[in-house]
Amino acid sequence: MALSKKFITVFASVLSASVFFACSESNDSPTGAEGAVESSSDGVQSSSSNTLGVNVYATLEDLPNCTTSRENQLVVVATSNTPYTCTDGRWVVYGTSSSSSSSNVIASEAKQSSSSVVSSSSVTSSSSVESSSSVVSSSSEKSSSSVASSSSVKSSSSVASSSSAKSSSSVVSSSSSFSTPIEDLSSSSSIKVPEPAEGSSSSKANWAYLNPNIDYGTMTDTRDGQVYKTVKIGTQTWMAENLNYDPGDVSSMGRHAWSGCYGDGSYDYSSGKNLTDEEVAANCSKYGRLYTWEVAMDKANCAYGKKCNASLNPTTPVRGVCPQGWHLPSHYEFEELVNYIDPSFGYDHTTDASSSTAGQYLKSKSGWHRNGNGTDAYGFSALPGGLRGYSDYFYEDDIYAYFWSSGEYSSDNAFYLELSYDREYARLYRDFENYARSVRCLKD
Repeated sequence: MALSKKFITVFASVLSASVFFACSESNDSPTGAEGAVESSSDGVQSSSSNTLGVNVYATLEDLPNCTTSRENQLVVVATSNTPYTCTDGRWVVYGTSSSSSSSNVIASEAKQSSSSVVSSSSVTSSSSVESSSSVVSSSSEKSSSSVASSSSVKSSSSVASSSSAKSSSSVVSSSSSFSTPIEDLSSSSSIKVPEPAEGSSSSKANWAYLNPNIDYGTMTDTRDGQVYKTVKIGTQTWMAENLNYDPGDVSSMGRHAWSGCYGDGSYDYSSGKNLTDEEVAANCSKYGRLYTWEVAMDKANCAYGKKCNASLNPTTPVRGVCPQGWHLPSHYEFEELVNYIDPSFGYDHTTDASSSTAGQYLKSKSGWHRNGNGTDAYGFSALPGGLRGYSDYFYEDDIYAYFWSSGEYSSDNAFYLELSYDREYARLYRDFENYARSVRCLKD
């Protein structure tokens, strides 16, 4: 890609509470595909400092500890062009707006293998132009950047969104050092950095339960901008956390169709009470959402009581509620996962089957009832999200983990993977499709 001009400007002011980024123009600007942006953590250098003295770090992982001596210090994460400030012992996204500008910057962090980093960004000019931008460079430090904008340019899908800009392009950059020469910017071109969405890279409570010894990748669901950790186990690439996508109103799929957070709208038998709104939201942050089977399948003809002939080993993966490029695991693919850990488990089970040992390696190292944690040896990091079951009540959070498969057993039963706090098994079981369980997506 021919590079005509390149500059990136970072300016921070606590008094005016604004953060500025500028990117350059190029002859072409590739558009990213709808669905998911994926990456790994390879090839990143640590930090540099721009001419204003603002420290710039390559990734979130490179940030130093937020100590008292760094209180209110402003830094920038290069892979996502995102400013962070040290506040009360935590690095948080520094977001602000300018009343004199309609410009916006949208940035989200993601990574890609082969020592590259994938993120996405969008700059909307003060003339209310929607645009997409892409920066691409290889690990050999050969780089280019582009911003495409005009009064009629509009891009289609975004990794994160704000009220006035949409972008579908991904930004792919290597770990070359991040320099920020100064360009004069008028107040009319100031940039608004939106607050992080729930589930964005700066607000993922469940990442505390990941195995720190595992080198996780990252993917972004472009439908809502949520960022998920991923892990490769054998030949399969799994989400390392439960799906938290809100499919919206699903009542048209059938009277039993439902999706929501654990404890949402009904009694929780585990705690013996109705949960507060804050507790319900915290459950979604930790466990992701729960889905009845037809919602997980995204097929109304698979509603409870209807046989939809969903194969245990389909030739074409069932995307279901998962992002583009990912799918609901089949019964056979769960067998592959268990066999990778316990080769004695076998294949072609058509009814209940279990491995007596695989569960301990799939469970997270913390977060389970009565310390019933696992070793999380492969980074699957399963958390016990429980279920919404009989009479729409909620049961068994912090006790059981249930992950839907795309395999049907009968008109009202489908298969899922089950893990328990008090046993080391991993069990493929079948139960009512109108119960809501967790979803782990598998890469196509």
